[in-house]
Amino acid sequence: MKRIVFLMSIALSAQNAVTIDVSGDKQWTDSGIDVEAGDRVTVEADGRISYLGKETGPEGMARGWMDMIRAFPLNDAKRGALIGRVGENDATRAFLIGAKTDRNIAVKGRLFLGINHSPTDRASGAYSVKVTRAKGAAPATDSSKLLSTLVKISANQHESVPRRVVDAAGTEGDRTNFMIVGSELHVISALEKAGWVKVDRSVKDSVFRGILVSVSK
Repeated sequence: MKRIVFLMSIALSAQNAVTIDVSGDKQWTDSGIDVEAGDRVTVEADGRISYLGKETGPEGMARGWMDMIRAFPLNDAKRGALIGRVGENDATRAFLIGAKTDRNIAVKGRLFLGINHSPTDRASGAYSVKVTRAKGAAPATDSSKLLSTLVKISANQHESVPRRVVDAAGTEGDRTNFMIVGSELHVISALEKAGWVKVDRSVKDSVFRGILVSVSK
């Protein structure tokens, strides 16, 4: 008799949860869960991991001075904290989970769970992580209805947009390649949910923030 093997990803509903062990001896663990944009995911974790006798839970431990010169997946979070990301590319922005998080997923992809430490770090122990996924609303399939809800841009508004970014000295930079229509509050909120971060407006601001972050650990 022939044996047929099916490789499947885990499908979750709001009433269905999966528990995954996230080991401290590696940086990322494939959860086996595929999520869609708009899904709501609740993640709860407990357990302990240890770095040479120093234990921590999913919230992580305070970072020492040597940690400041090492790159972590999420440099703003504590060492050993439970983190997550959607997608297996190392350039994908990670997000903090800690002991619990409840968040809307902005992009489609595979959910990975990880430990916030450098690729060469190793810890003993593991976190037990429960993931519950609530399916988001199905996307609209009628493109004409979707287009009818978009804000109309007049020719004058379009012409008023600068063709290039210009700095304080008047030096031209990159071309403007897309336009976002909305209030400043809504645009910033949408970009932050998608994983974008604000950059420093000057070299002075960047240096000052770096010193402040280092001093405050």
